[in-house]
Amino acid sequence: MVSGPRGTGKTYLAEVLSEKLYEESGSVLSFEMSEYTDKSSVTKLIGAPPGYVGHELGGILTETIRTKPYSILLFEDIELANAEVLGIIYQIIDEGKIRDNKGREIDFKNTIVFLTTREEPNPEAMSHVDDTLTLLEFNLDELAKILELRLNEIKLELEDQAIFLEWDLNLKDIIKRFGIKSTKDIQRSIEEILMTEIANLSLDGNIKQGSTILVQSDFTVNIK
Repeated sequence: MVSGPRGTGKTYLAEVLSEKLYEESGSVLSFEMSEYTDKSSVTKLIGAPPGYVGHELGGILTETIRTKPYSILLFEDIELANAEVLGIIYQIIDEGKIRDNKGREIDFKNTIVFLTTREEPNPEAMSHVDDTLTLLEFNLDELAKILELRLNEIKLELEDQAIFLEWDLNLKDIIKRFGIKSTKDIQRSIEEILMTEIANLSLDGNIKQGSTILVQSDFTVNIK
């Protein structure tokens, strides 16, 4: 179980672990518990009972693990989940198996389960997990390093298309200017400003193979 405020990297931990363990993409199966707050949510996980609409389709959770057992399960904001949904999750952790809506036993012994929470982990949840980790809010230096890491990731992605990304920026000033407090703020700023502008320039034909994109202090870009 990983606890901590919004945007401190709880989800990212699961994604990094997936990259290290599995070569195949899409190995993180994520469930946002704000969508599983009532009793009927159980059917989303294991499928609807016989006679109900969708019975033949099975559940998102059980059908995925039945065909792709080597996965990481990520249950986000576990404090929001309905009690019966929590019961399913705890059974997976404790027993390594559950039955789907067709009575089939689904084996979870090759999966890794991540629970995240923004609150202090409660004793019941902690009694089911192997370990807990608490993440703290990032300071200015750490946020600047994360921003640089993300820019380097984009740079590598663009280089696969023979397009080059450069910047000579005071990253701490950017963090302050945009009021960035978390990794989610960094990602949102990059997607809404930088990547949107790059995409628009590319669609207009202003970015071609061999182009160099210069990132400005306001996340706008120049092309050379």
